[in-house]
Amino acid sequence: MSKFVRIITTGVVICIINQSVMADQFSNTKTIDPYFGQYWDMDLAAAGSNESQPGDRLGESLSSGDFNGDGYPDLAIGSPKRNLFVNDAGAVLILYGNQSGATNTSSVLQFSNVVQEGEQFGTSLISGDFNNDGYDDLVVGAPYKDFTNQANVVFEDTGAVYVYYGSSIGLSNTGLFIDADDNQQIGTDRQAFAEFGFALASGDFNGDDFDDLVVSAPGQNFNQASNAGAIFIYYGGQVSSPLMGLDPLIRDSISQSSPNVSGSSETGDLFGFSLAAGDFNNNGYDDLAIGVPYETVGNLTWAGLVQVFYGNSLGLIDDDQIWEQSDITGALTESIDVFGFSLAVGDINGDGNDDLLIGAPFEDLGNIVDAGAAHYIPGSGIGLTTTGSLTFSQQTAGIFGTAETNDRFGYSLGVADLNVDGFAEAIVGVPFETNNGSESGFIHVLPGLSTGIDFAESSYLEGEQAGDNFGFAINQSENYFGPSLVVSASGKTSGDGDIDAGSVSEIFYLNPDIIFKDGFEFNLGK
Repeated sequence: MSKFVRIITTGVVICIINQSVMADQFSNTKTIDPYFGQYWDMDLAAAGSNESQPGDRLGESLSSGDFNGDGYPDLAIGSPKRNLFVNDAGAVLILYGNQSGATNTSSVLQFSNVVQEGEQFGTSLISGDFNNDGYDDLVVGAPYKDFTNQANVVFEDTGAVYVYYGSSIGLSNTGLFIDADDNQQIGTDRQAFAEFGFALASGDFNGDDFDDLVVSAPGQNFNQASNAGAIFIYYGGQVSSPLMGLDPLIRDSISQSSPNVSGSSETGDLFGFSLAAGDFNNNGYDDLAIGVPYETVGNLTWAGLVQVFYGNSLGLIDDDQIWEQSDITGALTESIDVFGFSLAVGDINGDGNDDLLIGAPFEDLGNIVDAGAAHYIPGSGIGLTTTGSLTFSQQTAGIFGTAETNDRFGYSLGVADLNVDGFAEAIVGVPFETNNGSESGFIHVLPGLSTGIDFAESSYLEGEQAGDNFGFAINQSENYFGPSLVVSASGKTSGDGDIDAGSVSEIFYLNPDIIFKDGFEFNLGK
């Protein structure tokens, strides 16, 4: 379920915009006009005495929500490689918002209840209101957490997630621990190298007004198929939960070995590598898209596919819909395209049905290896449909730039209505684009319209220097000026020289309904 916090203010508010150190570059901005807002790295975040460290990779994951119920969106930023007492323990930087947006001065550094070397807490993030108390909750994935059994045998990378419930004072300090254990009802779900928590999604799949949680374990084994993958669904509103939220032992699971599910669990499929939730048929029940990017289609290795499960009053149903590249206008199923590597959901054509974006970042365009492509599938009253579907890349007319080897266009994706016209924009990350140096990174902002995507009105933003990986992760937020786009550069070198420390920038978009109301205008230069 797409969440967007609407801020209503009265009177005149004066906001100071912190100029980002990111390069101020954009083009063809006719209807989508960006301004640089705030900039964060660990040195600026004021989270205790913490400072940037080499290899933090701040910004590898992002999520926003109103964790303290004050009407302003807050931001969670994953730093999965951060060292905390031990190497690669990981942490999440929480920035609480006010009328100017998320701020450095009210930040908190969240980390695992029991810090463990290499668990990479913060690899994935998602927010949702699982107990329907009006405060968004935050889920943090630690897919490389090890489990040690009573015989002192270590199962590596079994994975876990932590649920931090929101309240009037923000997120709880201690998270509800969930791993793939099913209280030994089956006894095979907690597995070494399953990487439970690698990807996360939230949505109200059964329409009961409690958000539900989906956790993937793309390394889960089935019979002789290693790394076949599975997902686990935890439904909100459980009376067995102390906060009427999630219960770790009440869940469903789906894999390609489940009854009535298309395909079969095969070695290396990585079912659940990516996840995205939205209401594709606008029936009040959220649906789930699952990326299976390393699936062999026919005899085409790593061609990839996406499986969609539709919600109803009982939750997600096993009967699914399969999407291959060749189902989409302008696309062809090929080896090593890794279709389904990334996913994003939102209403791009403004018809009330959520649409699906799918990334294939390892798509070759002619002899240009790993240039990358993305795909748009519109929703309808009967769900996702091929009618109006599109395939696009940096070879598409109107999209700035040139397709180059290893760009990996579509590595990350986002959907947000940035200019508040009722049509969401498609945002495409190209974090390995070489423009201001090798792998400086890039994002494309492509306006929505009734027929799909308006490539002629596209704009772009780029990273400042080599190795920034600008566009590695994408999220949306909002401040007084209107919607904002949050973009990470997780490979950025900090101001004091810490390589791969990472940073996050907010780019805001002027909402003319606010800015120019009653003749009151802001004169903002770029």
